Amino acid sequence: MNRTSMRRFAAAAALGAVALTGCYKVQVVSSPTAMGGEAKASWQNFFIFGLVGNARVDVREFCGGGQAASVETGATFVNGLVSGLTFGLYSPRTVTVTCAAGSAAGNSVTIVADAEGRPVGVTAQIHGRTVRGEVSATPQPGVVMASIPVQEAY
Repeated sequence: MNRTSMRRFAAAAALGAVALTGCYKVQVVSSPTAMGGEAKASWQNFFIFGLVGNARVDVREFCGGGQAASVETGATFVNGLVSGLTFGLYSPRTVTVTCAAGSAAGNSVTIVADAEGRPVGVTAQIHGRTVRGEVSATPQPGVVMASIPVQEAY
C-alpha cells in the first residue's frame, strides 16, 4: 500500500467509526406535576462501547438539595464523536437533570366555547393567575390546539 492509499484507508476507517455511533435519549419524569426549571448536564464515563462503567447521579448535587423534575440520559452527537475517535474505548454518556421549579398541581385549563359548542378560546389558571389564550382547529375532528402565553403567568 502506498502512502495515499494508507491515508484514504485511515480516513475511511475513522469516518466509519463515527458513522457507526448513534444518538439516543431516555427520559425519566419524577413527578408529572413538577414544572421544569434549570437544566444541568454532566458527562458520565463509560468504556468499551458503553459496556463497562457504572454511573450514579445524585440529583441533590444538581438541584441544590431540591427535587428533580426529570432526569435524561443518552448519547449526544459529541458523545458519539468522542466514542468513534477513540474506537469505542471511551464512550461517554450525557446525563441532564432538570430541577423542579415548582408544582403544576392546582393549575387548570378551560376551553371556552360559543353557543354552538365550537371552541373560541382558552383560559388557564397558572400559579393563581388567569391567562387567556387562543385555540385553532386541527385536522382531527374534535381536537383543537390551545396556545397559552405562559410567560404572562410568572
